[in-house]
Amino acid sequence: MKALIKIQYVDSIVHNEKAKEIIVGQRLKASDKRGILDEAVDKLELGAIMSRKVGQLSGGELQRFTIAMTCV
Repeated sequence: MKALIKIQYVDSIVHNEKAKEIIVGQRLKASDKRGILDEAVDKLELGAIMSRKVGQLSGGELQRFTIAMTCV
């Protein structure tokens, strides 16, 4: 069993200049070790933001992205 933690203050993610330029879909695909990317995208309604940069996400979208990262 592996413990995973979603950070509480997700807005701290976009303070990093490199993180702002990361494409949501590319990052999720690269992290999908469990093969559940499609399910996570569907359940968290991330389909519309998969081609956007992390720095362009709203607060709620950023939270859903970090939840998806934790899941995959």
